[in-house]
Amino acid sequence: MVNPTGTYGLALQPLSASSLLSAGDTGHAIWASQGNDYRTNVALVLLDPNSSAQVVVYDAQNQMRGSTTLSSPVPISWQTTLPSLIGTALALGRVEFRVSQGRAAGYTAVVDNVTGDGIAALAERLDSGATDFLLDGVARTPGANNTHWSTDVRLFNPNDTPLDINIDSAGFSSGNSTVTRSIPPSGLIEIVDILGAGGFGYPDGVAGALRCNNGLGHVSQCIGDGVVLSGVTCRSCRLRRHRLGLMHH
Repeated sequence: MVNPTGTYGLALQPLSASSLLSAGDTGHAIWASQGNDYRTNVALVLLDPNSSAQVVVYDAQNQMRGSTTLSSPVPISWQTTLPSLIGTALALGRVEFRVSQGRAAGYTAVVDNVTGDGIAALAERLDSGATDFLLDGVARTPGANNTHWSTDVRLFNPNDTPLDINIDSAGFSSGNSTVTRSIPPSGLIEIVDILGAGGFGYPDGVAGALRCNNGLGHVSQCIGDGVVLSGVTCRSCRLRRHRLGLMHH
């Protein structure tokens, strides 16, 4: 039975001027899914007069699934459903926002079809250097209302060569360790239940942080994923990502 109230709301972090996309920039939102479990809206804000941007959807194998271009003489806020761009289901996908004129901001809003819970993935520019990142709130534990929380991670490799990502766990009472995943060129992968069987193999009742590091620029985004013990699925909780500023040479 669908829960009309959901477990969490949908929120975006405030944007600073330096995080906006300017002419020549491309922003990447690497969480887009459309099917029985999820539905996705794609949103774009053109902030300056005479701004223009292209919105392009890719699947996990870097195949373009659909695109559209928006231009406006005045600032506008635009949103559409993912099927209106691609026409079919998409289990694992991402969206590029390519700004050709003016300034813009984009994001994807993904909603669980069972509970109505939502997450939001803001479009981010690629970092020019190799930087470590901290995913600051991952868990695998029983929750309120007969739920069980686990964490899924998506990683995107924008490079034209394969990329190995080291993921270190931090702050876990059961001990910290490292898992490594390889991402194909221009590929997108999902690690389901990374703290459990999908990655570190931790038992229930753990929470902490994950540190992702590599030798090249990459984009990583994460959500928390809760499974109701009765068999109804609820997914929620967009986790924040922090730049640690640690550079590899």
